[in-house]
Amino acid sequence: NTNPFTVASSSGLNLFTVDTLGRLVLGTSTDANIFLNGGTTTALMPLSRSIGIGYETLKFASASTTGVLPVDNIAFGYQALFGSSTALMTGTSNIATGYNSLYSNTTGSYNIASGYQSLYSNTTGSYSVALGGQALYSNTTGTKNVAIGYQAGYGDGVTTDQRSVVDTFATFLGYRASRDQSIASTTSLTNITALGYNAKVAQSNSIILGGTSTDAVNVGIGTTTPSATLTIRGNAASSSLLIASSSGDTLFTILANGNIGIGKSSPSYSLDVNGIV
Repeated sequence: NTNPFTVASSSGLNLFTVDTLGRLVLGTSTDANIFLNGGTTTALMPLSRSIGIGYETLKFASASTTGVLPVDNIAFGYQALFGSSTALMTGTSNIATGYNSLYSNTTGSYNIASGYQSLYSNTTGSYSVALGGQALYSNTTGTKNVAIGYQAGYGDGVTTDQRSVVDTFATFLGYRASRDQSIASTTSLTNITALGYNAKVAQSNSIILGGTSTDAVNVGIGTTTPSATLTIRGNAASSSLLIASSSGDTLFTILANGNIGIGKSSPSYSLDVNGIV
């Protein structure tokens, strides 16, 4: 039952083993790390349970001032999770795949960055997901954001105020979907969503569908070929359009047969009004 191959340290600690079942075992501790052509420049890796594959991955990872090691980080690609020479890279549970992904990270944790320079500028921001080349490139301290698509959350890559830097609860889906340049990028927006090619959002608590001007889109509900800015095709079982108050009272409705109700949920006439006109 002796393992056929083992590499041990001078103190007898197993460093690398091929066991009797042909499995490769690195280290003997549950806190062992894996580094291939990467890691820090120090002799002792100040990390725990982390993987770095690629030149200078996790280069400036370091224990915090209280001695706590950054754990559960995964970095694939040239200088992924590179860190900073002027600030400790103590973030934990990050996944960075791609050239320079999460390059500037220091204390940011629980981020996922996949793609060339995705979340490149992130330092302390946490709980964000960036999928696509330069997605959320300029984010530094913003948290809980999602960007999917090339330069999503980065705008055109040239206009400073199109970049998401300090936003929270932001969602950017689509090629260059991001913030609108009418609002300074240093102004934090929250709970914002931009969907579609070049979609831009300029105020908190807003959802934007598509771009403007030549990038504007028609939106269809119940149809695959919207012919207007908003085309709604209902069905016989429900109203085509219903607007209600915060308490649930019907304010305005259009039935499938074309009847319109104001203050009535089941209008009997072409125009049926509850109240005085």
